[in-house]
Amino acid sequence: MRKRDTVKVIDALVQKYGASGIAIVLDAFKDLGFKFATQAGITISKNDVVIPPSKREILGRYEGEVSEIQGQYDMGLITQEERHELVVRSGPPPPTRSPVRCRSISTPRTPSS
Repeated sequence: MRKRDTVKVIDALVQKYGASGIAIVLDAFKDLGFKFATQAGITISKNDVVIPPSKREILGRYEGEVSEIQGQYDMGLITQEERHELVVRSGPPPPTRSPVRCRSISTPRTPSS
């Protein structure tokens, strides 16, 4: 189940039962997540994370963009929500192929009967 699917399920539960009513369900989701994460045996090594040679330049560019966005917020030109959205969107796109990304979006295979 991807994050957006989980958000939809939780939103539907909140709409139907209220936020306090779904605390038990969310605790059960958390417990299931821990249970299956330990059974999956997934590990991520520091060697799985690829650091580009141009890291400093990339970070400098995005820090400049974020600083400009923060300045717009400080001057009252944009709201907190707009500032957040712009900062999130200003980051680099995720790599299309990396060991970490492959693990995060892969779907489990079920054994055939």
